Amino acid sequence: MGGFHLEDALTPEHRRQLTQQAEDLVARMNVQAPEACKWALGAATAAEALQLPLSPSCVKTLHDTTIRLAPEANQYVDIRTLASGLYSLLKLGYPMQREELAVWYDQLMTMWRTKGGTNEAFSWLVSALHTAKLSQPPPELKAQMRVVAARPGSWTPAAADRLLGVAKIWKVVLPPEAAKRLAGIAARRQNRGSRP
Repeated sequence: MGGFHLEDALTPEHRRQLTQQAEDLVARMNVQAPEACKWALGAATAAEALQLPLSPSCVKTLHDTTIRLAPEANQYVDIRTLASGLYSLLKLGYPMQREELAVWYDQLMTMWRTKGGTNEAFSWLVSALHTAKLSQPPPELKAQMRVVAARPGSWTPAAADRLLGVAKIWKVVLPPEAAKRLAGIAARRQNRGSRP
């Protein structure tokens, strides 16, 4: 049984108005401000959640602002925000280039190594990299997937589902007990019929 979702209630006129307002805000955004990375990620996440058809130039501005400021943004954003923001940018249609993917990979993994994060954050990290078309994950990332899958801690059904899905696509064999536990958690999501 699904709940209320704002994006389903938007009329075409509401969607057009919100898209125009979002594009106007992005055009006026101070892309030199240290907080611009956080603003750009928030705008991308909101636009993707509401299914706003931002122009390619607007999405590019959001992407370029984020990737340029991400190394200095540690005080403004956590790894979950950065990874889920990347996911949103890709879902908005950003055409990731191989060189950019390498920069994103390095930034996300550096943040993970230095700051760590929750199971939820890591599930967004691998989901974003998969969505960015990282077809052959490096051994370091595969090993980290196994470690995170096996570590204790809380898992939401969505996070378990994301990690299992990417592990299957990338052919990463998770520890059997961990895979079984995560599959049980992910099944609760499927039983509810929830969204990503």
